[in-house]
Order: sequence, then C-alpha cells, then structure tokens
Amino acid sequence: MSAERRFENPATKESCLFRTIAGIGGHDVLEMEYTIGVGGARVPEHAHPHATQRIRVLKGLLGLKVRGEVRLLSEGMEAVLPPNTNHSQWNAGDVPVVTVEQMDPPMEFEAFFESYCGLGANGRLRPDGNPVSFLQTVAWLFEFRETTSIAPPARYGMLAVFGALYPVARLLGYRGRGS
Repeated sequence: MSAERRFENPATKESCLFRTIAGIGGHDVLEMEYTIGVGGARVPEHAHPHATQRIRVLKGLLGLKVRGEVRLLSEGMEAVLPPNTNHSQWNAGDVPVVTVEQMDPPMEFEAFFESYCGLGANGRLRPDGNPVSFLQTVAWLFEFRETTSIAPPARYGMLAVFGALYPVARLLGYRGRGS
C-alpha cells in the first residue's frame, strides 16, 4: 500500500485523500475519500473512458446524475459507473458529503486531481470547478483525455477541437499537469 496523499481545492470546497489498494485479481485500484463541502462545486458532467468508478456514501447526501437520471445517495448507498458513463455529482445536503470512491484501473486519477486542486489553489478555477481560461481547460483536459472526458460520441469532437487548440494553449504557457 502506498502512502496516503491529500489534496484540497479551496475554490470548489473539495478534498481528496488517495490510497492504492489491491483489487480483484491482485491488480491495483485507486481508492479515494472524497469530500464536497456545503456549497461546493457541482462536478460537471464527464465520463471515464477506460475505468469503472465505484462510489459509496459515508456521510451526507450525494446528488448523482447518471445518463440524465438524477439520484440521491445517502449514507451506505452505492453506485457503480462503468467506463464511458456520463455522470455528474454534487453535495445535495446541508453537511459535507463524504464518499469513498474506487477507480479501476487507476489510470492517472491521482495526477488529475492533484492538478485540479492545484488550479483551485492558484486561483485558476471558478467556484463551479471550471477553469477560468478556456485554454487552461483545453490543456488540462487534453493532457488527461484518457482519464476524464465527455462520453462518446461527443468525446471524439472534443478530442479533435482540443487537439487542434492544445499547441496554442501550450505556446501561451498553459499546461494540465502540475498546474
């Protein structure tokens, strides 16, 4: 087991505590304790192209929109999101919502959240969780396109547009990793 690492995002009132655990068959699974504070960001609709996401609520009330259907998950409830499942999530209650989430396989989710929290700490995220600059969005999402994206078929359009704009974003100093 690797050491635990915590990332805080002051802009969105989110925090993540990461650890790696052994999954079924002995391969690694990334597990994170994820907290969204009261009034925190609503995670925009997205999908994970290659990973299954498992969510279990430990405390509070999680709003979860999956393929257009809104669900409310309270303590002890779970959801499993296969690869390429469009979803968004938010704190639907009046106390912080705390979940345990597993990403299988781990891909680069820890680096993705580290960069996301770095953007928030450096004032480059709006309170809704979106980058202040469109070119920052391009750099961040293009660099992590195999980890988090919008689901097909729109994913392919995003990849084409962001792929064309990515060199411009880099030329102007935007980057996704280590933001």
